[in-house]
Amino acid sequence: MSIIISLLASVLLPAPISAVDTVKLDNRTYIGELPSGQGKLYHQDRGLFIGSFNRTVPQGRGNRIKADGSIYSGNFVKGVEQGYGRLFMATGAVICGEFSSGYANGRDTLYYPNGKIFIGVVVNNGAIKQGKTYKNAIS
Repeated sequence: MSIIISLLASVLLPAPISAVDTVKLDNRTYIGELPSGQGKLYHQDRGLFIGSFNRTVPQGRGNRIKADGSIYSGNFVKGVEQGYGRLFMATGAVICGEFSSGYANGRDTLYYPNGKIFIGVVVNNGAIKQGKTYKNAIS
């Protein structure tokens, strides 16, 4: 009897809508699950985003390869870097920590290409508010 009920429920109840499709809007192309789910978004000016989406807008965990060659891996809220993440900058520097409004803002660690490491509070991807720099941590 329980098998029959399960079969009837699977036939009668609507399945969640989720389909893989391609959507082109202006200078953006989205390929992925609709209306929400996993996908890829290419934006002519902002680069490539791969990860979770809500109505073709980055939401949740994902990776963005920016037009300047830098790579952000972390959390997104309404298409903007927000929460914990890592930014691998085109200059070779790496920022790990808190992001808000699309920038490293908060308690972060900066790894410089010359081996120096800064641990402290960062504003807008680099303005150092307070913390300590350690010289040549690589050697």
